[in-house]
Amino acid sequence: ICPSALEAMVDVKPGSDENPLNLGSRGLIPVAIYGSAEFDVADIDDASLAFGPGMAPIAHKAAHRSDLDVDGFVDLLAHFRSQETGLEITDTEACLTGLLLDGTEFTGCDSFRVVPKVDLVPVGLPSDHAGGN
Repeated sequence: ICPSALEAMVDVKPGSDENPLNLGSRGLIPVAIYGSAEFDVADIDDASLAFGPGMAPIAHKAAHRSDLDVDGFVDLLAHFRSQETGLEITDTEACLTGLLLDGTEFTGCDSFRVVPKVDLVPVGLPSDHAGGN
């Protein structure tokens, strides 16, 4: 992305202040781009979106658009496959890049915190619950 790229307000894992990411998961990372009077997310070419140093493409055919932060401006929510992002456990910031429909480049970054992979082990029910009530 060139230095003249537009700056977009990006939020990794919207709704979370710490933005915890489990890089060992095979899940999806939600990333929001907040719209404003100066930045209309309707002008974004969804297919151009790339997240992280691995330039992960959008996981779905199109992003979702709604007013996520309830400020009167439509926002964009895209999902990216964690294993395609190229993020490392030492990373603390990830950037999203893309193009507007007119070819203008934009970029935005947000901080995140790596959390360890948690192996969930099924816990058996006590024997008095096995038959149900």
